[in-house]
Amino acid sequence: MRTRISAFAAAAASLAVGVPVARSDQSFTLLPHAPGMTRSASTGISGDGRTVVGVSHFGTGSYAPSKAFRWTAGGGLSVLPMPDGTYRASASAVSNDGSVITGTFSREILPFEVPEAYRWSAGDGTSILPTLSNATNPHRTGLGVSGDGRLVVGQGRNNVNKARAVYWDGVSTPVAFLPGILGSGQASRASADGSVLGGTTGYGIFRWSASEGYRGVPPKDEWYSVELGGMSDNGEVIAANARGYGFRLAYRWTQETGYVTLPLFANWKNSRATDVTPGGNVIVGELLPESENPGQAFYWSQTTGTVYLRSLLYPSVPDDWTLIRATGVSDDGLTVTGVATRNGEVRAFVATIPATPSLALLGVAGVCSRRRAR
Repeated sequence: MRTRISAFAAAAASLAVGVPVARSDQSFTLLPHAPGMTRSASTGISGDGRTVVGVSHFGTGSYAPSKAFRWTAGGGLSVLPMPDGTYRASASAVSNDGSVITGTFSREILPFEVPEAYRWSAGDGTSILPTLSNATNPHRTGLGVSGDGRLVVGQGRNNVNKARAVYWDGVSTPVAFLPGILGSGQASRASADGSVLGGTTGYGIFRWSASEGYRGVPPKDEWYSVELGGMSDNGEVIAANARGYGFRLAYRWTQETGYVTLPLFANWKNSRATDVTPGGNVIVGELLPESENPGQAFYWSQTTGTVYLRSLLYPSVPDDWTLIRATGVSDDGLTVTGVATRNGEVRAFVATIPATPSLALLGVAGVCSRRRAR
C-alpha cells in the first residue's frame, strides 16, 4: 500500500507539470493553472476521457480576469486563444475526441458584462459565433457541443431581448429552435450527432429533435425551479437539479420511473448533478457544501449507488486534498474530472477509476460518441 508520505511527495511533484499520482489500476492528476492565474476549475471532459476543459481565474472577485484552458495528458495545459481585448473567458464543453470546444468570452465588463459565444477547433482556431439575425442584444453563450463537434448549443437574445435556446451549425447564424410560447430558455446538451438537444425553459427541462420536435419534462409541483444537469445520448435518461423550499436535490428521470432522487449520505441535505454517461448509467456531481463543510464530489451508478468519488480512487488522492465537485465523466464512466481544494487552494483534477467488472459493464451499453458538456 502507498504510504501517506509517498502520496504527498508525488502530489507535490505533480503540481508543477500536471503528472498523475497513480497506482497501476488508477490515477489522480491535479492540473496546473493557466499562466498568471491563481484558481482553476474544470467544466467538462471529452468522451474518450483524454481532454479536459475549464477556466482559470486570477483572484476570487465577481469580475476577476479568467482564461479558458484545454488540457491533455500528452500535451499538458494550453490557453485557448481569444479575440483581442478579452478580459474573461471560459470553456464549457468539448467534443468526443477533444478537437472542438465551445464557451464564452467577454471583452466588456463595465458597466455590465457582455458575454459572447465562441467555437474553437484544432484545425480552425477560435471563431466568434454570431448573434440571432434579429438580435437587439449581443449577449450569447456557448454551453454544449455535439460529440462530432458539428453543433454548438447555448443561449442567444432575440429582437425583444428574450433569452432563447439556440444552436449553431458550425459557425453559421444560430437557430432558435423552440416554439416562442415556451419563453426564455437555454440549450446545454447535444447528442453524438446533434440529433437530440436538451436544456431548460421556464416550463422545465426539455428534449428536442428535428423528427419529434419539443418534448417537455414537467417539474414537480413542490419545486420552484429545475435545470438540466445531464442527458443520455438518446435523451431518455435525464439528470435534473431541482430547488424547493429548504432543499436543492439531484434527480434521475426516465419515462418509466419519473423523477427519482439520487440517494444522499447521512448529514447531507443538498446535491447537484453535472454530467451523465451516454447510456445514462453513471451520473456525477457534488454534495453541496453546508456551514464549514466544503462539499464532496459524488459518483452514482446503477451498481454502486451514490458513493464519494474519493472512495473509488483510494489511495491515489493525497489526504490533504478534498474533492469538492465532479464536473464531467467519460463515455465509459471510468474517467472523471472535477475540482479539488486544499487550504484555500483550488485546482482542477482528472482521475481514472479502476475498471472493476461491475464498473466496466456500466460503460458497455453507453460507449458511443456523444456531446460533452458541463
